[in-house]
Amino acid sequence: DGNALLSDLKPPLDAFRRGDYAQVDRELGPLESRYPEAVEVFFYGGLARLFLDDPKRAIASFERAARLADETFAPRIAWYRAVAEQRAGNDAEARRQIETVCRSAGERAREACAALGQMGASAKTPDAR
Repeated sequence: DGNALLSDLKPPLDAFRRGDYAQVDRELGPLESRYPEAVEVFFYGGLARLFLDDPKRAIASFERAARLADETFAPRIAWYRAVAEQRAGNDAEARRQIETVCRSAGERAREACAALGQMGASAKTPDAR
């Protein structure tokens, strides 16, 4: 039920806007089993865990969100997953995620391609904007 999801997401998203990431994590955790197909639950849970400096749990959330996301949302998830992977010391996976964003026509494609350039990779910004 979409209305129940929206109602249940309101408190953790309000906490997110306030920067209370511990509350977001606490409130979204139980929603993961209640709404296993809701990308928002896993995406915002991943962000909260990333901001709480818990990259391994953030990665797990972003992996789940990526399986649920449509093609327009996927680059955003890959971007934040790359950050989490880098913080977890998984540089090769961080690079792979950045490459995914660079190849997309998403909002962070240029930044991702520039990051790859700084990493020493030859990458082209996609023509489609």
